[in-house]
Amino acid sequence: MSEEISTDVIVIGGGFGGVTAARELSSAGVDVIVLEARNRLGGRTWYEKDRIAGFDVEMGGGWLSADEAFVMAEVRRYGVELIEADTSAPKHLIWRSPAGVRRSALPVPFEQLAELERAIGRMDNAASQVDRGLDLEAQKELDVSLPSFFEDLRLPSETLGVLEGWWTGLSSSDWSNMSALFVSRLISRAGGTFMGMTNTVMLGPRFKNGTLDLVQSIAQDSQAKVLLNSPVRQIVTVEDGVRVVTDSQNYRAKAVICAVPTSTLASIAFEPELDADKKAALSVRHAGSGFKLWMVARNVLGGVFSIGAPGPFNHLFTVDERGEDALLVGFGHGERPDIRDLSAVSALLQQYLPEAEVVAADMHDWFTDEFSQGTWAVYPPGFSTGHEEALRRPHGNIFFCGSDVSEVRPGYIDGAIESGITVAQNLLSKVTNDLCRRA
Repeated sequence: MSEEISTDVIVIGGGFGGVTAARELSSAGVDVIVLEARNRLGGRTWYEKDRIAGFDVEMGGGWLSADEAFVMAEVRRYGVELIEADTSAPKHLIWRSPAGVRRSALPVPFEQLAELERAIGRMDNAASQVDRGLDLEAQKELDVSLPSFFEDLRLPSETLGVLEGWWTGLSSSDWSNMSALFVSRLISRAGGTFMGMTNTVMLGPRFKNGTLDLVQSIAQDSQAKVLLNSPVRQIVTVEDGVRVVTDSQNYRAKAVICAVPTSTLASIAFEPELDADKKAALSVRHAGSGFKLWMVARNVLGGVFSIGAPGPFNHLFTVDERGEDALLVGFGHGERPDIRDLSAVSALLQQYLPEAEVVAADMHDWFTDEFSQGTWAVYPPGFSTGHEEALRRPHGNIFFCGSDVSEVRPGYIDGAIESGITVAQNLLSKVTNDLCRRA
């Protein structure tokens, strides 16, 4: 192993949180090295050109919304081009519930609209409680599973199917693993209404040239040195800073920012060990474990939009069309489809569109991926009031950032960028205060 390399700050992880933190620090005159385990930047965002039957796709996160202040500020800063969502009515509107499949402009039967409105009203009311700025402990009554949150409303099966499908697709997990407090905070950030949240998720723009366009723009606007293929194995606090160990090189810095998915932190050896509260938080893990399946299909032109539960797809919609081919994306949880078996994938899609023929399929298994070990962050019941603060708290001169620990939008690109800005500010403040005390 070569001689130890020294710098001011080491950022571990080259996703949106990591590259943003590195840019903010380097712009303040701090020497920064970014260590990224993969052979690319972007983390759980991953744009691939010509990935499936000539279509460019986002294998990970890729949508954003005009109300996401942090990511939109970056988009404007670098002049990143966006594609606005197609708001025309799709030909195929499909709603799934335990009662079966419905094809209708209404998400539930007409006689159940009042029941759906009651459920939406409850979510909006909970979001208004979050808006009051109460601390997490004061909102403990909301930190329960979504089925428990709606249980006393005794909603009919079609209404429950739409709600379960919506939140299951959004959580990349069974909706019982999603906290109503977590949901309320997301709604609060999206204008305070459930309908505002649907606009954020379903009607937001996409990156014309993929998420890579923005993540590279941020990285190139930084003086930080980026080293790919550099998985970190150990982080050791020493007398004059922090030592970081990779497979081929040791580094030393005054401080470290861990900008990796929290599910992977257990794969890094910390000396001294993380405190008991933080280890307890990591043992719970966030709930995201589903799949995002891309399909190129025929006989389905005109637009598809489907929500519901049970699956296999809790969210299913058209992203693009070319000639006779439609590019669809399906979100679900549970058993992952075998993309090599197109007849089996076709059979899944035919549960919604009987004439569909899948001619190509692709996805990335983020759950078994060594450097993600899960999809986007979703807080399970009890996590926010029991563990969230501990997860975000620094460990000596080791700081944590990324979408998993964002106070604004956990699980979103917007949250990752906010977290990177916030942790850089906190680190700079701590260093300045330490210097003042020594003086």
